[in-house]
Amino acid sequence: MEKEVLEFKVSGKQFRCFKLPAMKAFHILRRLLPALSGIATADGDVDNLLSNVGAKIAEMPDEQANYIWFGLLSSVQLKQGGGNWADVCKGDLVLFDDLDLVCLLQIVGKSAHFNFADFFALPPSALGAAMKPE
Repeated sequence: MEKEVLEFKVSGKQFRCFKLPAMKAFHILRRLLPALSGIATADGDVDNLLSNVGAKIAEMPDEQANYIWFGLLSSVQLKQGGGNWADVCKGDLVLFDDLDLVCLLQIVGKSAHFNFADFFALPPSALGAAMKPE
């Protein structure tokens, strides 16, 4: 079975993102969900959304934020000269000095969307049905 991959560009650089292993995705998501709860209280107002989600992220301990950040970056590679691909990070170290905060935020966002969009697309009834024994 071929791995599912997303290729994208950020700041003129070519990246690819792979699906995270299921348990790693689970642990990232369980840490991320409290911050995303701010979406439900935003009432469609973008400023309110950013404020609510931003406040939840600001409350996170650094260890938790780093787990999410580097966990999502762990599935991303940067295309090098000659067509080779290199991991963007190793552990808690970003391997490329030219990837600034704005660039990294976009990459983390792409990785989160790629890995979790299917989860958020499910209606609550489908999640409940998945939890019931057959």
